[in-house]
Amino acid sequence: MQMNKRLIRYSEHIYRKAECIFRKRRYNERMDSVGNVELFGTTTRTSTLLVIQMLGETHGAEIARILGRSPSRIKDSVDSLERAGIIISNEVGKTRRVRLNPRFAASEELRALLAKLGMMDLELQKQLATIRRRPRRAGKAI
Repeated sequence: MQMNKRLIRYSEHIYRKAECIFRKRRYNERMDSVGNVELFGTTTRTSTLLVIQMLGETHGAEIARILGRSPSRIKDSVDSLERAGIIISNEVGKTRRVRLNPRFAASEELRALLAKLGMMDLELQKQLATIRRRPRRAGKAI
């Protein structure tokens, strides 16, 4: 009976080790493919800045849809970036549109850095290429 308990504990230990190695491998693959994971504090903040840079002006729901994250997480990251003065927002109807702050002290350097990071993130480029930025003409066949 005691041998079975040891065997069970040992197999649980091996399972946890394998799970940890798998998580590290996934993290390292992501680091290699993107390279910008937590450059601006969190992956969400960094990805949000990249999307805003690549689209010029956008809104939270669009960023959430592109990144596959919840709108509340995007709203939190947009709020913190706005408090830091990196981005600015304005209300258009009920929609809060955001863009990079042109009066930010390091605006040009930030744009250059984000442009370079955007070139490295091929997955994000593919996602952005598939979105439609303007409405379809009325009556046009799909």
